[in-house]
Order: sequence, then structure tokens, then C-alpha cells
Amino acid sequence: MQYSFDAKELLLKHLLVTKEIESRDEFLGMARKYFYIDDRGEVTTRGNILATVVKSDPSLLSSH
Repeated sequence: MQYSFDAKELLLKHLLVTKEIESRDEFLGMARKYFYIDDRGEVTTRGNILATVVKSDPSLLSSH
């Protein structure tokens, strides 16, 4: 499945905003824990679905 946006960057921003991670350094570990990224560092189907939702709803990228 090909996406025209950077899913990893959207996932990173979302995890930072939701305070599930505090820095970029924590991203891969947490993304793997939630199965957004596989062991090779590729975005999974689950990760792409969340990234698509986040892209379609900008409020998910801002702190409330």
C-alpha cells in the first residue's frame, strides 16, 4: 500500500502530542510496542491506518 504522506512523521507527532513519548528518541520503541512499526522499521498496516486518521483530523496533532 503506497501513501503520499510521511506516516512515520505523523505517528511521531501524534505520540508526542498525546505525551506517550517525550522525545524523538523514544519513538521507535513505543511505535514497535503498539505495532505501528515492525522490526525492520517499516510502518505496519496498523501504523498506516492511524497515520491516515491523524492526517484527516488535524486536532489529533495539537494539544488540547
